[in-house]
Amino acid sequence: MFVFFSLACVLKVTLSAAEVTKVSASSAQEGNSPAHAIDTNQGTRWS
Repeated sequence: MFVFFSLACVLKVTLSAAEVTKVSASSAQEGNSPAHAIDTNQGTRWS
């Protein structure tokens, strides 16, 4: 862990979020539809 942290500091590694463009599923539990995967609500099961 320390080696990775040190390396990240030296290389100035930056991470960015990925853009989600589509979500699909072959099945879903009632009340937990795939649409909730990108709803930005921390209270849903997908968060």
